[in-house]
Amino acid sequence: MLEKLLLTSLLISIFTSRLYAQEIDSLHSLIRQAKASTLKVDYMSSLSRVYRFSNPDSATFWAKQGLLLARKLNYEKGIAKCLNHLGVIHWIRGNYDSAIIYLTNSLQISKNIKDEEQQASCLNNLGLVHKEKGECAKAFQYFYQTVALDRKLNDTVSIPIGINNLGTIYHMQGRYDSALYCYLEAFELFKQNENKEGQRYTSNNIGMIYDIIKNRQKAYYYYMKSLSIAKSLKDQQGINMAMTNIGNLLYQQKQYDSALYYYNQSLAVSQKIEEKEGIAENYLGMGNAWDALGDKSLASKYALKALAIYQQIGHQEKIANTLLNIAKIEYEAKRYKKSKKNAEEAMKISNRIGLLPLRKEIQYLLHNIFYQQKNYKQALYFYKMANATKDSLFDIEKQRMIERLQLDFEVKIKQNEIDRLLREKKQKEIEITYKNRQMYLIVIIFTLLIILLGIAFLYIRKKRRLEQVLMEKKLDEIAWINSHVIRAPLATILGLVQLFDKENPHSEDNAQIIDYLKESAEKLDAVIREIGSKTYTKK
Repeated sequence: MLEKLLLTSLLISIFTSRLYAQEIDSLHSLIRQAKASTLKVDYMSSLSRVYRFSNPDSATFWAKQGLLLARKLNYEKGIAKCLNHLGVIHWIRGNYDSAIIYLTNSLQISKNIKDEEQQASCLNNLGLVHKEKGECAKAFQYFYQTVALDRKLNDTVSIPIGINNLGTIYHMQGRYDSALYCYLEAFELFKQNENKEGQRYTSNNIGMIYDIIKNRQKAYYYYMKSLSIAKSLKDQQGINMAMTNIGNLLYQQKQYDSALYYYNQSLAVSQKIEEKEGIAENYLGMGNAWDALGDKSLASKYALKALAIYQQIGHQEKIANTLLNIAKIEYEAKRYKKSKKNAEEAMKISNRIGLLPLRKEIQYLLHNIFYQQKNYKQALYFYKMANATKDSLFDIEKQRMIERLQLDFEVKIKQNEIDRLLREKKQKEIEITYKNRQMYLIVIIFTLLIILLGIAFLYIRKKRRLEQVLMEKKLDEIAWINSHVIRAPLATILGLVQLFDKENPHSEDNAQIIDYLKESAEKLDAVIREIGSKTYTKK
């Protein structure tokens, strides 16, 4: 079964790689052939989008080239697109402040030109940046606006992206059931759309949830699925994420050598695409693995490398967590002074940004450090502080539960409003369709009526013509009768009148003539009747 899966993955990888190369070659060709026009800007923007995960340097080059040309042409839509791409590239590289500047500018231009599709893209990407900065409330608002706008536009391609990203916020808030529901829904929608990139990162997210809830088998399945798709797409960031997560999973299962293999593979990819946070994550994982294998020196070395990158990025939560990791390594090596120093630095950050779970862990570590140093007063102090923080966390969790319920209620209200607007829109579309159908029906009836009137007119005209022909024929017959048939008995009568002996009216000859006259008169009467029948025949 595994061999079949690997073979299928290899075939998909070869086929998709060819398509990917063809798309790049095609765009390069179109750019070379195109004149300095808005179309050329669109080609450059598309090429930047294709490159952004696999080759960020090339993606940056083409986005900047497109931006220069778009500004020269005063092509605002092109400017917004290229700024958006630059924002995404800075997000990938961990330059969050720069990413926010580019994306905010793109969003403003998109609003000015009323390009709602581009607005949705910018809102989504801003949500991603704020999520990486740990600003969940802002990220949730951006993602929520994205989904609402995509549903308004009926953008079936983008809707699952927003749903997936909402799932990431639930994930960060520890609401794993809600997160898994969003991820699975998004994954199915991506499958329907045949969106491989969406399937890649959603399957990675599903794996992370199963990892958290200790379903290791399903976690491994989805991580490997994500890795296979990422390789087929040549998505370097996706390969990096999946390998890091597989390394973390193997570390939890105490397969440290295998975990180190995946961390090293992922580190090479992260360094290639200059993804700072990915580099730091792999250094941290490698540090944990070497710590578990008992090599405290290597563990400390990699943890310090991770710390330096997090400090460069400015990710405060990761800095505090890494300092805590280093403090634990030093504690296990019985270097209590160094452990205390790192723990106290982590405590300062956790106090400043309000990371209570981390603070509790640091306080318990400080309790252990002071206990080992036989400073029982300080040990007791931090033990009490840790318990107090634990109680506060319980109270906060209750408050968060109330806030989550309130948020769910507000989201439901907003969703109901969106559903109402969609129903109204659908009803209007139905009404318009019904009116259009009525109009079509009226046009059809009117056309049929004209056709029927035309047929009736032609029929009457033809009938009259036929009657006229028949009448002319009858008149010809009557003329012939007048000139030939009537003439015979009439001539006979005239002849007989000439033969009538007026002087001897009672002669036998006159009697015979009268009989002939009667016979001819009857013939003439019959002819006259025939003419009458032809003349007065009903039409």
